Amino acid sequence: MTAGYRTFVVVNPRSAAGSTGRMWPEIEACLKASLGQFEHAFTDRQGGGAALAARALQEGYEMIVAVGGDGTLNEVVNGMFDVHGAPIRPGAVVGTLARGTGKDFVKTAGIPKDLEAAAAALAGRAVRPWDVGRITLARAGETERVQYFVNESDFGIGGEISRRVNASSKALGGFISFLWATLMALFSYRSKRVRIRCDGKDLGERQITSVVVAVGRFGGGGMMLAPPAVPDDGLLDLVVMPEMRPLEAVNNIARLYDGSLLSHPRVEHHRCTVVEATSDEKVRLGVDGESEHCLPARFEVLPRAIQVKVPGER
Repeated sequence: MTAGYRTFVVVNPRSAAGSTGRMWPEIEACLKASLGQFEHAFTDRQGGGAALAARALQEGYEMIVAVGGDGTLNEVVNGMFDVHGAPIRPGAVVGTLARGTGKDFVKTAGIPKDLEAAAAALAGRAVRPWDVGRITLARAGETERVQYFVNESDFGIGGEISRRVNASSKALGGFISFLWATLMALFSYRSKRVRIRCDGKDLGERQITSVVVAVGRFGGGGMMLAPPAVPDDGLLDLVVMPEMRPLEAVNNIARLYDGSLLSHPRVEHHRCTVVEATSDEKVRLGVDGESEHCLPARFEVLPRAIQVKVPGER
């Protein structure tokens, strides 16, 4: 049984190419074996997980579990904050059963992908404080919007890759879906000129392939985009990938998976609490594997803003 939490489960039945919905009776039984009784609801639209999580917290639930992909978890976390940016229920815990395409958050968190092992972890006592990134989006003539993330946000080709993956069937699984989208994007994407500031320091204009602002280490279905990132250090890891010709990028693609990205002589790495990025071009922005925004954007870290259920008894 879970360690005293009143639990609500947010389920994305469309995740994992629809298999989550088809397998829900099996998933539900596995969760009940570990957690005992809980309430649940299915998301019925993109973004619906945020509203479900917010309502559950307002009703007194203490742990929200996301059953779906990184996007579903992102929605749940966005539902944990009110319109003023304050936690709806301070001290609430978030857990996840990874059922999506990328499964990148659980790689950093050390949460098992196996259903029974992940459900057992939800029943343990271990929680880990986790930083949250807050993005403020305010294009000219538009109302300011706020988006939260717990893994990574990227702009440039990363946003384009997320768009391609989400437009595909994802039937080949996360690794192949993201790798194929990456290869296709490399041969069609034109680098963008962006202006970046890091904790108020002007890094100047850069012609970039991609820029990653990270809380966690992984993105893109297993790519190690920010190898040194520590999710509870109160800092954002900023990784700037310069303009590369397609063949140069392909020749270096292994670096995205083996942890050696930052050893490339032209890749920059900074640690900061605030990142600001603007461009005169349309630069697509990805957030925890979803792509629906564009620059300009301001990123800031909320240190240890949530508690994440992880394996163990600490």
